Amino acid sequence: MRLFILFFTVCLALSACKSEQAVRVTSSDDLEHLVGHRVELIGVISGDRVPQIGGVDLWGLDALRGQRLRVSGILQRTVYQSHAGDAGRAIDSGHDGFIAPVYRGAGTFYRLQDLRYEPSA
Repeated sequence: MRLFILFFTVCLALSACKSEQAVRVTSSDDLEHLVGHRVELIGVISGDRVPQIGGVDLWGLDALRGQRLRVSGILQRTVYQSHAGDAGRAIDSGHDGFIAPVYRGAGTFYRLQDLRYEPSA
């Protein structure tokens, strides 16, 4: 009986660790509906103040601007409600304590949590 309980517990744990299949984002119109899900984007990193692909911020990839990459991660949304630089007015969907290092004004911004990237042809 103990062996069965141990086997059952291990099976449950392994099935819970199964990673979610990434959804390829082809339009920024899809972003709002994909918040909290693993997504994949392919494109050239913009030369903007905050590097992006497809309207998604790629914090930490400044040195890769102009390169074509495949990026993936959990899509998160940050909404800034005021025009002051008060980070306390930001509402972020993630659970990683993210605070944007650059304030861009009021609005909705998207980012990838658990960001992974690789070159793309």
